[in-house]
Amino acid sequence: MAATAAAAPGVGVGVGVGVQTDLRDRGTVDTHLQPGPTLSVPVRVALAPSVMLRTGVRLGFAQGVDTLTWGTDIDGLSVRVEDDGTHKAFGFTALAELGVDVAAPVRGPVAPYGALDLRGGWAGMYHALAGNSRVLLDPAQNDLGSPSNVDPYTMSGVLGGGVGVGVRASIGAPKSQGRPPLSLEAEVGWSGSWWGTADVRKAPPTIEARREAFAWDGLSAGIALVGWIGP
Repeated sequence: MAATAAAAPGVGVGVGVGVQTDLRDRGTVDTHLQPGPTLSVPVRVALAPSVMLRTGVRLGFAQGVDTLTWGTDIDGLSVRVEDDGTHKAFGFTALAELGVDVAAPVRGPVAPYGALDLRGGWAGMYHALAGNSRVLLDPAQNDLGSPSNVDPYTMSGVLGGGVGVGVRASIGAPKSQGRPPLSLEAEVGWSGSWWGTADVRKAPPTIEARREAFAWDGLSAGIALVGWIGP
């Protein structure tokens, strides 16, 4: 019997790698993150011959610049100052995913599919401060003489979603009336999420420093190898 990309019910667990990039966010603040790697643990549950429940965890990294602001007094007026854009920002995410994909009903080991999912989890933005943003280095909370000091950073929750298209190829001979033991997925997609305003930790508390909100508007590409458990 020929292996087919859409086969019997089963549960698959795998590992995936990829790359992501954030499109420049001119609609809110001048925050831009360059291409960075992703690592994922995809879980697939075959609900029907051409329908998959998608879940799993995705870790991501991206480097660039975000927008930091803080309060100060100028001539007796309380104003907020924006960083001069000379610092570096390092974004880390750990997101859980839940969605579905539907494959084209084709015969043979390779089938294209479309995917839709929701994502939520943790986002951290770490910094190498420079220029006027060095005012955020609170001597009481930072070791200013140490090159290993962790500069002020933010942590927040994020919610979003994504869409993608890809191909799934079955690998290996299937069991009787079953699914091949492995599948290889190659996928490109878009994801969006809102990173709300977050307080900057380890900054002087009197200046109320924060990372301004921005929209993650990301493109991604990746591959994943999934091993199947079940019939």
